[in-house]
Amino acid sequence: MELGAGLSYANPSRGLDMALRMQGLAAHAADDYGAWCVSRSLRLAPGVAGRGFTMSLTPSYGPAAAGSERPWRLPDASGLAADEYAAPTRRLDAELGYGLPVHGALFTGTPVVGLGLSDAAREVRLGWRLTPAGAAVGDVSLGIEAARRESAVDLETEHRIGASLSARW
Repeated sequence: MELGAGLSYANPSRGLDMALRMQGLAAHAADDYGAWCVSRSLRLAPGVAGRGFTMSLTPSYGPAAAGSERPWRLPDASGLAADEYAAPTRRLDAELGYGLPVHGALFTGTPVVGLGLSDAAREVRLGWRLTPAGAAVGDVSLGIEAARRESAVDLETEHRIGASLSARW
């Protein structure tokens, strides 16, 4: 059984959004098995139109695969207590962007650059997001992203290119 809690503060008029989340394993069949994680986030975002400077910073500590979605990614339940899921790691994700008017100011286009650092890897991301002007951040967006990930363990490099469409209601 996992328990989680979070606390967040948002001030849209100043473009400020802060959050603290904690999650831990409350009970497990193995007495000596335990896992917990904590993450914080700070986001500065422009006003309703989404135009201007945007920044997010998210440091976290805990198992790399922590989260309520973890059991659904595993082929069977034997991996839930595996050592690689219990080992705590540190991670820092940062992203910078700048929202610009697109197509007669009907949309906001935001070029973004991101950096992800962890005990196991380093990742650099470049991308572009398109949202309708006036839509709340995260409600609807279309994006493309390219990333380069360098593993600190086996010194392998991975390149990714992807597209995304997200809608929240």
